[in-house]
Amino acid sequence: MPPDAGGPVGMVKGTLLIHLRAFVIREFGEKGWAALLEALRPSDRQVLEGLVLVGAWQPVGVWNRALEVFLTNNYSDPAGTMARLAKFVADRDLNTLFRLVLKVGSPDFILSRTASLYNRYFDAGTFVPQKIGHQHWVATLTVPRHEDQGPGLFSCDAGISAWLAHALELSGVRPTVTHPKCRFNRSMYCQYDLAW
Repeated sequence: MPPDAGGPVGMVKGTLLIHLRAFVIREFGEKGWAALLEALRPSDRQVLEGLVLVGAWQPVGVWNRALEVFLTNNYSDPAGTMARLAKFVADRDLNTLFRLVLKVGSPDFILSRTASLYNRYFDAGTFVPQKIGHQHWVATLTVPRHEDQGPGLFSCDAGISAWLAHALELSGVRPTVTHPKCRFNRSMYCQYDLAW
């Protein structure tokens, strides 16, 4: 654990790191991936150059730092690009069977299971969905802010919002997903408002 973290190191599933690499290569080619690796600290580079398996856990700080360097160094709209990356991840991770469940399942069915979907990617924090009205849910994410303990700003803001919106779209609705409270902006937790 890094000395300044003050808590346990959070982990991220290798699938996110693999998809980040594929997205970077799609956008900028192998040279773009090499440039990203070169811009990272040696310990992060070592993880990304090693054997990263889809189902294996890796330190979440590697994901957070690689994502921040990639988005802020290459785009004038990092949040918009994060939303595209989240959709890219969702398209690849929602296998055929899960897509069928999403298409047949109601939005309520999907949202009631978002805690387990969050845990497919991150081992830190709690994601709690709650139905508050007809076609209206609120989800709360409570997790430390430190880059080595939980998902960073890009993940919790544009990333999770876009992933949730895409999952709901696969169920056949046109959702609106907002992030009115953020733990990186004077709140103790992140909150997502979902309606359709």
